[in-house]
Amino acid sequence: MDQRIGQRPGGIDIAVLMAIIGMLALFGAAGFGKLSEKSPRFSETPSSGAPKSGAGDAASRAGAPDDAPVPQTGFGGEAATPRLEQHGDLLISYSGLQTPVELSDVHRVLIADLADAGLYIGAAGAGAAWHKLDLDGDGGDEYLVFLTLNRGRDGDDAGRYLVVYRRMDGAWRAGPTQIIARKSDGEAPADRITFRDRVLSLVKFVFGEGDAPCCPSQARELTFDITASAMPIARSADQGKTSRGGLYDN
Repeated sequence: MDQRIGQRPGGIDIAVLMAIIGMLALFGAAGFGKLSEKSPRFSETPSSGAPKSGAGDAASRAGAPDDAPVPQTGFGGEAATPRLEQHGDLLISYSGLQTPVELSDVHRVLIADLADAGLYIGAAGAGAAWHKLDLDGDGGDEYLVFLTLNRGRDGDDAGRYLVVYRRMDGAWRAGPTQIIARKSDGEAPADRITFRDRVLSLVKFVFGEGDAPCCPSQARELTFDITASAMPIARSADQGKTSRGGLYDN
């Protein structure tokens, strides 16, 4: 039987076979090779410098390392826990909004006692401002908290009050509740207080000419002498009135 040149037994043309192999090689280089290239449609594992979600993202925006702790914040951007700075013999305390864990029970009791006396935590005005420093010089810190309280539930007669918590006989105890500013007279946010030579100072804002009812603008200093028992005594007769029975002002 006759056999054509270039054809293997069985009828397969060698030229055709070589053409098929060449096409497959060309297709592989043009097509399959692209599978190994990086494609923008698929996300890659972030590098160590890439932004991350959550706290790391906030820290990156602030120029801090990704694993830097991010401070807890409360209303108005204030920190949850107080911060203390020392400049020589001057202490500057910046308030925190979070009730200290060790005071949660005793503070809850105080709030209930105040409510029984007709004073309620107010929604209007500044929030709670907590400070922690050694008032009586015994080496242990006291807690101070400034609260906005309403006389009655309607909130028409609001005021700013101060309470000092002192540790005695192994337990935290609240001192008398003092009013330091009435809403009708001004504001005492107490987000920053200073302490030097047993004198506590903070700023109160009173109404000036042309001030809107919401926004007193004139700064006044409130000062308190601290007794040996860490009790703040107001220097001015129109501030820091001590409550009757240690609960509320007259």
